[in-house]
Amino acid sequence: MLSFRGSCRTLKYAFVCFLIAATAFNALGQVPAGRDTRFTEIAPAARDEANKGVDAFRNGSYEEAVAHFRRAVELDPNNLLIKFYLGSALAQNVVPGVNTPENLKTAQQAIDAFNQFLVKAPHNTNAMKQIAAIYFYTGKFDEAAAWQKKVLSEDWQDAEAAYTVGAIDWIKAHRNVLAAMTPAGIEDDGQGNVKAPAQVMAAIDAKNAPLVEEGVKYLDHALQQRPYYDDAMAFLSLMYRRKADLDRGDERDREEDLAMADAWKQKAAETRKLKEAHEVSDTGGGGSSDELAFDLIAPPPPPPPPPPPPPPPPPQVVEKSNEVDSPGVIGGTCGDDSTPNAQATPPNRFGISAGVAVGLLTQKTQPIYPPIAKAARVSGTVVLKAILSKTGEVECLQIISGPAMLLQAAYDAVKAWRYRPYLLNGEPVEVETTVNVIFTLGG
Repeated sequence: MLSFRGSCRTLKYAFVCFLIAATAFNALGQVPAGRDTRFTEIAPAARDEANKGVDAFRNGSYEEAVAHFRRAVELDPNNLLIKFYLGSALAQNVVPGVNTPENLKTAQQAIDAFNQFLVKAPHNTNAMKQIAAIYFYTGKFDEAAAWQKKVLSEDWQDAEAAYTVGAIDWIKAHRNVLAAMTPAGIEDDGQGNVKAPAQVMAAIDAKNAPLVEEGVKYLDHALQQRPYYDDAMAFLSLMYRRKADLDRGDERDREEDLAMADAWKQKAAETRKLKEAHEVSDTGGGGSSDELAFDLIAPPPPPPPPPPPPPPPPPQVVEKSNEVDSPGVIGGTCGDDSTPNAQATPPNRFGISAGVAVGLLTQKTQPIYPPIAKAARVSGTVVLKAILSKTGEVECLQIISGPAMLLQAAYDAVKAWRYRPYLLNGEPVEVETTVNVIFTLGG
């Protein structure tokens, strides 16, 4: 999120990288000599299950992929590569920002799989990043930062790990400001809040001073590794505004910090324009680990949005719903699926492709691009599973994947869409399809 560019910068692109690694099961004889056999020698029965898991992953059937990888682990419990794949598949089922028991259980299972992998491969930064991402998505920022620091202990040049630590420091500092000022009826002015009561600012100072110091250090380090890291520039600008809060009584320092904030904001905007015009490149740095025979790069956690207004609370997850008026059906199940791994369309429902469904659209409400997502430069595709009634109404809607800040906007738009009835042998039937809602900046 927030315009992580290049390969494997979001969960969506991590899927592509995963498929690159999928050749491991069919080309084991090509692995370079000297590799640890725990990564390469897969028992024939386990290899078959692993290949089925890769196929399911490729098709977006992540629960099915998890089932196959679990069976592969049972058949070959000592193979580390399969455990990594299991963790990756489980991670795809974690819904960002949703803290239901089911989602948290999935998150913990993914973390456990990666931790089992790290017992035998303790220096693998890819697994560390996956764990950090899962903790971030479930709101456990201290744990996410701690794992990114472990990445940096292995590879001090990893710019994204340093950037993420800085971004987390800003999230916590910003929340501290809101927690202290909101009860007092004060709005954050972003200019040092010199008019706020002394006792309020003293409370902010006590909590935010170490966060600001650490955040500036890590964001600076990220920029040393990647001079055109515009996202790090943007968050450095935000962090200097939090630093201005600490300058109470020293007008000169406050003005200097605000000037730094403005300068980094301007530089971030200029760098983005240069990138869009392809006048500079930002290929990233660090983050590679040679523990695996193939390049599996986990996505870094998404950074937080800029300051107020904060994002609305995430929608609630429900286990099952056929109600079109049930908002926030996110990460649950649609229709008649009776088991977590059920993938087949029920016999009384006909599956159609996303392209066919588009041709049936009669009423399409354009999604409203969340202002906070625009400000944070978050773009991407939200994928939803929809069940359409015999009359063409959206009976059930389930969010499958997408950037967290765009999920609700996509859901709200699609639930109001209407379709022509799909006819089978001249009779209207209930259908199941997928819907892709694309959010593009400047589009």
